Amino acid sequence: LHVRSRRQRQMCIRDSHLLRRNPRDAQSLTTLADCLAAADQPDLALDLYRFAACSADHNEICAANYFSSCRQLSRTSEGLDFLRRRTATLGHLSAAPWITLADSLTELLRHSEALDVISEARRHRPNDGQLLLHEAALHRAQGNFDDASRILSSAWRMVPDQDWHRHAATLAQIRGDAPAAISSWLKVLAIEPLSIPAHENLVSLTAETSGIPAALDLLDSACRRFPWHMGLARLHVSWLRRDNRTDAEPALLRMLAHNPADDWAWREMALEPVSYTHLTLPTTPYV
Repeated sequence: LHVRSRRQRQMCIRDSHLLRRNPRDAQSLTTLADCLAAADQPDLALDLYRFAACSADHNEICAANYFSSCRQLSRTSEGLDFLRRRTATLGHLSAAPWITLADSLTELLRHSEALDVISEARRHRPNDGQLLLHEAALHRAQGNFDDASRILSSAWRMVPDQDWHRHAATLAQIRGDAPAAISSWLKVLAIEPLSIPAHENLVSLTAETSGIPAALDLLDSACRRFPWHMGLARLHVSWLRRDNRTDAEPALLRMLAHNPADDWAWREMALEPVSYTHLTLPTTPYV
């Protein structure tokens, strides 16, 4: 096996040992398949991806990996046949196999077939709200906003509230309804206050509607509420940079007070036009 790096060689050796103990370990099979693919042995990698998908037959990531490998080898129909057999075997247990098949068809730009798959899944699982959300997302992606809104409305109370509001916010954003999108993202954050995608979308919409200073105030408030959240802190600094401002030093110092080993924060500090010869980190990050 001619791998391209020492780290890959070490991973291959480790996974080979693990597979001797447990030949059906899907994670080790997948990692070894990745190594084979990187070593320009895609046919062997494809076999291992299939072994992993069969060993962990309820694992959608393994199934999707196998399909992606089939696509790379121009064996797309083989991958789709495998995913269709999974829906026949496992489709009565969960919506996930149906969604994996629909997503794979969407990757191939076969949107009508993807919608047919979800429609068939709904006949087997009429009370599954996740299928409704996915069908609404497919219509939204094709620009059928009225159909997407109608199907999304029918999914209310059939899925977790944060999932419903997330889809509603995305639909409102695409339709250009910023106030409705902001309202939905706020509802998502009321349930999942640490969701970075929700914060990113809310800040972006606030900047569009109320200006960048209002967006920065929103981020500063979130950072003070969750001072230990490095994702929010980085988002704050990124928006300070976007506003062509160079006064990100206080936010960076607060980050370093919580995590002095944060290399990203130190790199950003190097962009600040000041001297750090006598730099002292604050002991109270937010006051």
